[in-house]
Amino acid sequence: LTVLTNTFYILPYFLFYLGLGFRYGSYNEDLLSTARIIWALDLELWYLRTLKFVMALKFLGPKLFMLKNMLRDLFAFVFMIFIAITAYGVVSRSLILYKQVPFTGYGIFSEIFYEPYWLIYGEVSDKDLLDGD
Repeated sequence: LTVLTNTFYILPYFLFYLGLGFRYGSYNEDLLSTARIIWALDLELWYLRTLKFVMALKFLGPKLFMLKNMLRDLFAFVFMIFIAITAYGVVSRSLILYKQVPFTGYGIFSEIFYEPYWLIYGEVSDKDLLDGD
């Protein structure tokens, strides 16, 4: 087995006990929400792990292989769209808002990715910014 497969087998157990430790180890409310997030990720890994058992079924196994191949093709398309949105977002935001974008993670995400993403669906908000200057 590869290292990634071994990690995929061990990680759900580790996350469960880590969440259990956060849940019962402290009475802090922040650690309780952290435990819930860890348990949600753990449950997702357990669901993904059950797909190995579903592949053995005659009527669902081939569909899972088709789904895997379709998702691989879809990922290539989504990656190309991400590159186009990033390129447009960086150029348009640097020309329109060259002194206003805060250099924080949220500022970069909201100004470079958020508005150009909605531009795909026809939601244009750049006109308001250009008329104000």
